[in-house]
Amino acid sequence: MNAPATPQLIHIGPLRQESEALIKHIALPSLVITPMLECPMLKDMQHDLKHVSAVIALEAGEATCYRYNVPGFDSLSPASGLKSLYPGIAETQRKPVETQLLNELISEHCPLGALMTHLVLEQPEQALHLLKAWQAEGMLDNLEGLFVRTSPVSLYEGMPTQAELIIWCQQYGFDASPEKIDPVSSEDPEFILLGFKRNALHVPLKAAQEKADTLKQECDILKNKLAEYEKLLKENANQLSEAAAALRETDAQLKERTKQHNEKTLQAESASKKCATLKQQFSEVDETLRETQVQLKKFTKEHDEKTLQAEKASKECTTLKQQLSEKESTITQLRGQLTSQQQNQEIVKSSFEALESKMEGKLESLLGEQRSYIQQTSNALGQHVTRLAHKQRDERALTHYLHHGHKPVSTELDPGYALALLERYHSQGYDVVVVFGSAATTELLAKAEVNSKGYQSQLMLGDQHHDVVTPSENDLPTSIISIEHQKSRCKKLKKSLEINHCSQIVNVVHAPWVECQYQGKVTLFYSTEDMLKRLSQWLQEEANVLVVIGPELTEAGHMANIILPHVLQYLPTQAIDLCLENKKKLQEELCSDWESLLRERQRRYYWHELPNALFLKVLS
Repeated sequence: MNAPATPQLIHIGPLRQESEALIKHIALPSLVITPMLECPMLKDMQHDLKHVSAVIALEAGEATCYRYNVPGFDSLSPASGLKSLYPGIAETQRKPVETQLLNELISEHCPLGALMTHLVLEQPEQALHLLKAWQAEGMLDNLEGLFVRTSPVSLYEGMPTQAELIIWCQQYGFDASPEKIDPVSSEDPEFILLGFKRNALHVPLKAAQEKADTLKQECDILKNKLAEYEKLLKENANQLSEAAAALRETDAQLKERTKQHNEKTLQAESASKKCATLKQQFSEVDETLRETQVQLKKFTKEHDEKTLQAEKASKECTTLKQQLSEKESTITQLRGQLTSQQQNQEIVKSSFEALESKMEGKLESLLGEQRSYIQQTSNALGQHVTRLAHKQRDERALTHYLHHGHKPVSTELDPGYALALLERYHSQGYDVVVVFGSAATTELLAKAEVNSKGYQSQLMLGDQHHDVVTPSENDLPTSIISIEHQKSRCKKLKKSLEINHCSQIVNVVHAPWVECQYQGKVTLFYSTEDMLKRLSQWLQEEANVLVVIGPELTEAGHMANIILPHVLQYLPTQAIDLCLENKKKLQEELCSDWESLLRERQRRYYWHELPNALFLKVLS
């Protein structure tokens, strides 16, 4: 006795988030075939799920597996467009693997009578080739749902594109499903899992077409037989004519041929009866053919009605999308106007505060001019003594701060500036610090980081174990990046950091000075484009970044104005704090240039005063 037919879901390839959600949603007995020996994601899924570790191919045998540094992208074909879509992907290994046939695994691991009604295919490099082979073998006859991982471009050598896959599926009765598999997933639109459903009219239409073709062939056969019988009748008629002529010539011959004539007459009557029978059969076949054509027209009409309904629904969806887009555009314009008004209020408030500060300073200046020479001299002497005392106090505080009496890592920085910078560093909780040309500041912040809490990653990469490329040894660190334009300075700084046990939290980058254009002028600046691009890829959009610019650039006579537009170009969404050391040597137009640039970009900002330093805070 045959076993009852049961629907079965077959999954082939790596188990991703979308395919996991799909298996849970369909909730059928499932056979999950992955190249991995173990799959932790399957532990909490339904009890009627079976996992098999195997590699599916068109032929059983041995093939080469190409492995990459990102899980889930291993394939039986070398990558092509995949490296352009994901620049960080690199091949790590090539190894031979044993391949198996799908029908053998289904026979071995599925119950008797199981029908493959749903198929999830996560092998984009071989998807279309496998589907064509299984269609020819009849393995897709009972398929109701098909889900295939693909891309608009060819990611592997010989891989068909998304458009080619859709055309083939529509040709064999599979329509694209607009339903989203996992609404909460962040699926990459360039590497999507497409869903297809079997068209309900495909099977009846195909069966009717096959029946019509069969009836047409039978009709052609009957027509050929009828032509043979008509030819036979003509031959008999000719023979009868010859016999009649012979009988008219002689009566003797008539008597002798009478018997033959009777026999021929009987043969003609028999042939006539057979011809009438064949005509009746032909009439019945013709009637059956007309009924089949009526059914075919009925199915065609129903298909046309469904197509018109789908087109109407698509037009309504397009209209709704346009209305939604117009509303979103209006909301965006209103938000832009509100932001502009808020910025204008901030500008007016800042101008009023600057004017008030200027008036107070002018008033104090007028009162100071009225003091006597003796009072001026006495005040100057007192200020000098006070500054000296403050400097000694700051030096003692800084020395005590840096490891409780140990020798400071550097004495090049002003103590007041060093303490102010450390207070801001610890209070703001920066995600990363970038230092241009200031080894003393690098050592100060690194030592402070080690003393306070040790080396901890601040780039928040903890929840990205499965979705990002693992950084190599040339990628950026997670705490402090120090940039020097000479290799000798890099080596000196690295050696000093190793002595002070701080090298594990600082990445020292060599970036020579190169020519740059700024407002039509040629100046020199650090070659950091690639470094900032990599840093932008790791940082979150609202990360907090501290950028310290040492005095080397300005002391060499080069413009410091280019620093802000250079940083904003590669870190456009992050909050940026810029600290410019030795503000006495900065160009006078720097502040006005930066304020104009930030107003054009509609970025909020404000200035801070640090001892012998200029501090600008740009909000995200």
